[in-house]
Amino acid sequence: MIRRLFLLFSLILLGRSSLSVNARVRSFGGPVSRAKRLSFLPLGSVCPSPRGSIMSSRQGALWAVLLALLSLPLLPGCGGGGGISEVVSGQVALALRDVPVPVSNIPSLAFNPGEIAPGEATFADVRVQNVAPKGLLTVESIALVPSTAADFTLIDVPTLPIVLGEAESISFRVRFTRPLGDEAIAPAAVAIATDTLEERERALIIPLVAEATLPVLSISPALVDFDKVADGEVAAREIRITNTGAAEAIITGLSFTGHPDFRLATDSADDAPTLLPDDQREPALATPWRIAPQDHRVLRVYFAPVGPSAASAQILLYANTAEGQHQVDVVGNANRPCIDVAPSVVQFGPKLVGQPASLPVELRSCGNRDLSVTSIAFADNVTGNFALGFAGLPDGAPSPEAPLVIPVNGKVTVTVNYLPNAESAIDGDGLVPDEALIRVESDAWEAETLVPVSGFGTSTLCPVAVGVIAEGEQVIPQTKLHLTSTQSNAPGESIAQWQWSVQQPPGSASVFQPAASTPSTTFEANVAGAYQFSLDVWSESGVKSCIPWQATVLVVPDEAIHVELTWTTPNDPDETDEGVEAGADLDLHFVHMKYAVTEPGGDPWFNIPFDAYWFNPNPNWGTLAPNVPDDPSLDRDDTDGAGPENLNLDQPQNGATYGVGVHYWSDHGYGESFATVRIYIFGSLVLEAAGIPMSGCDLWDVARIEWPSAKVTLMQDASGGYSTFPGYSNPNFPCP
Repeated sequence: MIRRLFLLFSLILLGRSSLSVNARVRSFGGPVSRAKRLSFLPLGSVCPSPRGSIMSSRQGALWAVLLALLSLPLLPGCGGGGGISEVVSGQVALALRDVPVPVSNIPSLAFNPGEIAPGEATFADVRVQNVAPKGLLTVESIALVPSTAADFTLIDVPTLPIVLGEAESISFRVRFTRPLGDEAIAPAAVAIATDTLEERERALIIPLVAEATLPVLSISPALVDFDKVADGEVAAREIRITNTGAAEAIITGLSFTGHPDFRLATDSADDAPTLLPDDQREPALATPWRIAPQDHRVLRVYFAPVGPSAASAQILLYANTAEGQHQVDVVGNANRPCIDVAPSVVQFGPKLVGQPASLPVELRSCGNRDLSVTSIAFADNVTGNFALGFAGLPDGAPSPEAPLVIPVNGKVTVTVNYLPNAESAIDGDGLVPDEALIRVESDAWEAETLVPVSGFGTSTLCPVAVGVIAEGEQVIPQTKLHLTSTQSNAPGESIAQWQWSVQQPPGSASVFQPAASTPSTTFEANVAGAYQFSLDVWSESGVKSCIPWQATVLVVPDEAIHVELTWTTPNDPDETDEGVEAGADLDLHFVHMKYAVTEPGGDPWFNIPFDAYWFNPNPNWGTLAPNVPDDPSLDRDDTDGAGPENLNLDQPQNGATYGVGVHYWSDHGYGESFATVRIYIFGSLVLEAAGIPMSGCDLWDVARIEWPSAKVTLMQDASGGYSTFPGYSNPNFPCP
């Protein structure tokens, strides 16, 4: 019988034709999912169809010879006569790699040698099942044809014959071992004989082929993790791109986006030029990279952090592989210790000469690894009036030999003591303070954390201003800050008067609410930049605090794209007031250019839903999943002067181009305004266009943002000036 099946297989090979199939190969080392175009034989049975044949005349002649050689009793049916048994019971079904296939047209079971190394093996599962609602199916034989096929092996084949009841099945595996040399891989087949209901399906042939028609890129590592890199350090990692396929790999494009603390060198040489994430803005290379089979190319990534925050980037390679695109993720400082010292500045204010005073300093572990502190000491204490107390630490002052380990989210307290020995001198700026500097050494990103300390010696006490900002020292735009003064004090008296003040970044026109003269107040930090707050207090007897309390809050966008619009209107006497028509009304627009422009040179503005602006502030441009932040959001619309208006997008769409524009909706009688637009990418300011004059109904086409390259282009007119359209009015939204 095996000899006859071998003859059958040989004739099939002579008459095979090629189709395409997507195969899913499970390798010896684990699952590998790679879509390939592979050749297979479209022959699934050994009997011609009674409804007519789709075979060529040559194939038909081969089948005739085949049937004669096989002596019909072994291949029952074929038109009605003869067969192993006239009793029909079960019905055979076949699955290759857990995917059901038609037994009347069985595809090839294909293996790609390029996915494994020479001498290694990959496997494919075959399942035979009885799908008849009643009766029994006998699996009589399972054989490899030819039995001498060196590169293919059948394993886990059950003892045969075996009878399968309803819905019962058996499975076995086909193993392909890649040859050590370059010799050709001869095709083979699996022959399965059953007593299935359909006579023409009783002998099944599964062609086995091994062809590598595409290159296969193996990229290691797929995740480049810099772990922890300290301030001032530069770390490097290599990425090896190996072509394990049998055809040449051609990399036609590269895209590098993400945090600006990364650099990418397209060569492993130490002196190779490097790219910033924004430098390689187009997914194309001047000269494609060609990687021969079994050859490789090396990229090198550098990480030089300038801040303690976690950083990430993405490398995309475009190649002639089945996947077409390959992604490498890069992360740095994503899993490291962090230190938070509060307060960051220790201010004793005025203290009576000879009277000791103490203030606590809290050290908190704010990272996702335990914090190791190796030293807490004064870097400067010229007057000698300050001292440190370590009673709150388990083992006293830490040292490199006996570090203080603070677990994640844990905290400890150190006491700072002050004993003024003389009255502070007075110069042109007022009292001259006693000053010191505490240095905390740890394994956080900043190896040294410096804490300034100050105090005044006086014979007459004055009130002490102490402010607290609940949200901390760094926030995102549109954060409402809560400021309190409850820790302020006056010797023997109560605080009777308060005065808050702030120095704001350009474009910010926020005010304290409800007022700047209340014990507690709020302040909206809407514009990115640094805000320096101050507080003065007065006692009931009218004595002012000797020195003001001061603190700085940094406002940093945390979205991939953050766009900010502010404006000034000279004829508006109070740009901070609020109310209907209380100021000029300019609007920020953010459009998806691919869909907002329906024809070449078309107008994208006010095109709903692909223009995000005051009438369409939260469009859905991405997935419908509510927890995926892939849609833009106009988070602040200002209608009464100065702004800001802010737009954020956390997950831009790859391949998209976004347009930024400003429309002067109405001047409300205040006349000309001067607009400023700032565009931030991952928190970094990449474009600022300031003081652009605009009048009522004017449109300013500001910029284009391309993704994933993060390229930001300022739009210009033919003369090189800003791209503005005076008196613009959209027919769907005419200017008022």
